[in-house]
Amino acid sequence: MALNHDFSSISFKFLVTHLTPIPASLIELRDDRKKQSWKVTIKPILLTRLPTTQELYQTVKP
Repeated sequence: MALNHDFSSISFKFLVTHLTPIPASLIELRDDRKKQSWKVTIKPILLTRLPTTQELYQTVKP
């Protein structure tokens, strides 16, 4: 189901206020089929709380 929104009024500042910071951390991944697990360090990122479509991305990309 496509979401049809007019993103022209959404500013970068608005998006930044709706981002959730995910801190750098060490996480454990696992593959239950192979019965293996390993640790991976992830870098800090900002995750949006809004659905991100190609249209929204094109509106706000640097």
